[in-house]
Amino acid sequence: MTLEGSKTAAPVVLQTGVNLNQDITDKLERMAKIYQLSRETKDAFRVMSYQRIAGVIKKLPYRIKSPEEVQQLAARTRGIGGRMAEHIMEIVKTGNYAKLDQANQDGRNQTLMLFTKVLSVGASLAEKFYRDGCRTLEDISKRPDLSRANRIGLQYFDELQQRIPRSEVAEIEVGYWSETYSP
Repeated sequence: MTLEGSKTAAPVVLQTGVNLNQDITDKLERMAKIYQLSRETKDAFRVMSYQRIAGVIKKLPYRIKSPEEVQQLAARTRGIGGRMAEHIMEIVKTGNYAKLDQANQDGRNQTLMLFTKVLSVGASLAEKFYRDGCRTLEDISKRPDLSRANRIGLQYFDELQQRIPRSEVAEIEVGYWSETYSP
């Protein structure tokens, strides 16, 4: 637990298991990913900052609703400076993040984001595909130099993008543990 007004560590918060600020954290995480993929701004510190702040906000046991709450969070959390607080306030006030919207308009960013969704394609390989002229998943699938994992990722791309319902995961977990520890 941090002392009032101290910025030496992130505040201790209750883990609710539910992200009450999903809209905010999604935008911050997407911006971190764009910075990670951007050849102009491969700024590891900026990426870590966005990811760290998103992680702190995810764990909050309350919904951020006002600029005052953002200011209070910034005052007690190391890493949330004036500009980051302004970005978060913009999302809270408008539901949008102009910097992210602008980055999303860039076709290169969109393409790299798509490529990194393929199994075992990271930022470097996505960048290589883009430099080599690939602009679609179909372009990638025609490459003779794909790894087995890349081919599987492309083959099952749509299935791998679907979220598994929590109830289904719970069923699988029960089945796993009952099979693992049954006499």
